[in-house]
Amino acid sequence: MIILYIKRLSVILAFFLMFIGCAISPELRDSIDPYEEQNRKIHEFNEKVIENFIEPVTGAYVEATPPFIRDRVTNFFENIDDVRSGINNILQNNFIKSINDFGRFIFNTTFGIFGLFDVATPMGFDKNNEDFGQTLGKWGVESGPYIVLPFLGPTNLRDALSRGVDSVISPLAVAEDHPTYSGLLTGLNILNQTTVLLDLDDFVSGDKYIFYRDAFLQRRKYEISDGEINFDDLDDEFEDF
Repeated sequence: MIILYIKRLSVILAFFLMFIGCAISPELRDSIDPYEEQNRKIHEFNEKVIENFIEPVTGAYVEATPPFIRDRVTNFFENIDDVRSGINNILQNNFIKSINDFGRFIFNTTFGIFGLFDVATPMGFDKNNEDFGQTLGKWGVESGPYIVLPFLGPTNLRDALSRGVDSVISPLAVAEDHPTYSGLLTGLNILNQTTVLLDLDDFVSGDKYIFYRDAFLQRRKYEISDGEINFDDLDDEFEDF
């Protein structure tokens, strides 16, 4: 569960982690999580991986790199994500947002030194976050059941299948022709993102599996609806499961 929780969503996720407990009824949870028994086993496996491998490495990374350097790494990968967001905004007919996204990428890549510095935000180019899973959701594609993937963590069937498209349209796809560089970039991205995930543990209480599941479901609902959440409509996406 180390890739899904990216830094630009940490505040949203933390908010839901504090208030989500009363947002989803037990009956609704049963309908959206039909594979809970299997999901819990994978969740426990992921927790052990984090505890025994990820946390020590992440701790060493934090100790070895000052916040200024980690912020530059975060900005670099967020700049790359603006291309994915721009393409998905085109697919969603959000052309103004798409221009904004590509504008961010151009200014941050040039004046921001390959995205290490965010010069676009002060210029009025707001940060968006769009992926192909959101695009499919806005096209009316159902989310499908909630699932937990080994190493990757919470998702649903629709989002899991959409990851391949997002990886192809990412500028990082160019690095796949050079396995060494691709591996280094992927590892650095995961490591940097994990520092945010581990910080969010302070917001978790009670059943950790339920907290992460409900937070993921509400966060995706928030993203697909562009911030317009109606909790009563959540079951509509899963009525066939």
